[in-house]
Amino acid sequence: MDPQKVKDYYQEIQKVIDQVGYAIQGVFPNEEGICVCYTIGLSPLLGAECIVAGPISLQTLYQTLRSNIDELIKDKEQLSEKEFVGGTLLNGEDLRCKYVDVSNKHHLKNFMTVRVNEVNKVFQMYLADKNNILPDEDGYDRSFDQEVK
Repeated sequence: MDPQKVKDYYQEIQKVIDQVGYAIQGVFPNEEGICVCYTIGLSPLLGAECIVAGPISLQTLYQTLRSNIDELIKDKEQLSEKEFVGGTLLNGEDLRCKYVDVSNKHHLKNFMTVRVNEVNKVFQMYLADKNNILPDEDGYDRSFDQEVK
């Protein structure tokens, strides 16, 4: 890739961070169909960066992550292990989601540190499956893979 294009791209991200306080980066699906969205520059505001992944559209992941960041910034204590509404399912029910501290997953910290400065904490937003069951609950559909590899 052209080094100047990379430099220009990072400058654009920095402009967004300067204007909004953070940016959200999307990664198109891998060979398994998993898309990823993650924050850049959120640590100074929240004390952590956030990531969400799943076999659903990049736009849906982006909107779901973006939908509750402002609320999290206002009350940082809510972040740990609390359930949130991440959108609306086709049947009209609220989509359940939950942030889990995944800072012990070194590959995520390393991945995000390359893109931002120092990352001390990483929280992953886990989404409920099509039956609105979260990954840590009985009956969760394991085919709804949300792991970032």
